[in-house]
Amino acid sequence: NLLEAGGEDLIGSLDPVEDKMKFSGAIIIDDPIKPEDADQDTIREKVNNRFDSTIRNRVNSRNTPIIVIMQRLHPNDLAGYLQRDDEADEWRVLSMPCLLPDPEAEPVIVESADGTKEEQRWRALWPHKHTVEELLKLQKSNELVFGRQYMQDPSPKAGLLFPIQELKMYDPAATDLSDPDYTLVCADPANEGGDDFAAGPFKLIGTKLYLTDVLYNTDGTDDNEARMEKMIMDSGHRVSNVAIEGVFGWKETASRIRTRIQDKGYANEFRIVRPRTNKHSRILNRASFIKNHMYFRKDWQQYPQYAKFMRNLISYLRIQEAGKGNKHDDAPDLCEMAAAYFEKNFPHLW
Repeated sequence: NLLEAGGEDLIGSLDPVEDKMKFSGAIIIDDPIKPEDADQDTIREKVNNRFDSTIRNRVNSRNTPIIVIMQRLHPNDLAGYLQRDDEADEWRVLSMPCLLPDPEAEPVIVESADGTKEEQRWRALWPHKHTVEELLKLQKSNELVFGRQYMQDPSPKAGLLFPIQELKMYDPAATDLSDPDYTLVCADPANEGGDDFAAGPFKLIGTKLYLTDVLYNTDGTDDNEARMEKMIMDSGHRVSNVAIEGVFGWKETASRIRTRIQDKGYANEFRIVRPRTNKHSRILNRASFIKNHMYFRKDWQQYPQYAKFMRNLISYLRIQEAGKGNKHDDAPDLCEMAAAYFEKNFPHLW
């Protein structure tokens, strides 16, 4: 009688395969890593690898949801790992920080670690649990734990060299970049497997350097040589000079790019750069210049390669583990190339 009345949805289909394609349970992962283990690379990577090797293939069908419930503990914890650029599945992220910006809230004075004071306006996610004042006291007592477990904004224990809050941004729609004083196109070819080919035009206007466009990918030299040629020959960039790092056999790549653009009429300077000092030391040495004088697109998240570049830049660690270092440092290395050139050749500006 139920089937005759259209009640198939109540008792299930007669076809078990069709039933399986409907909701047939879910996989729920609750707190996959402990706070005290989050900074241990071996443990953290074991959790992430277990998800790929064991959890992901346990679903009943393509419609089986996987739900991860956790506090953020590290940029590369499981939640961060699943939001990486090359992740196979699509994830919906619900982030619930305990403090939310609210322009209509009563102002509070917040004192930073260096003693500067700033007026801020917040509202608490759950004021019956913690008021704004209580949360700010918790933040002051342990900023690292507060950022991770309360604000869902994890930072590595070693600290970031280029945190997003310390970088200067510009609005492309409100900034006239059509007549730069000087434009340098830098390129840092991928040195190791998994590294990105990084390139971009740095436009000097007054005392400010604007990174207006970015190549940042692992697509290979054939594609990127053609894209470099297009970037350099773009009349809107008005390129004054090109600098391409030529170590690890990339001198041939740089030479091919030089030949291609010269055949098309490029007559300005072209340099093949061979840095001789430690990369991390160079980046540390130019970090202040990068943060004080370089301007990045405010809308960077709308452009996939620019977004990937920025994520690499803002995740670069200030302190490197002995014998390890950042696995991929292409974005800060590109900025260091440009910073070194302008600091050396335009010292009167700064």
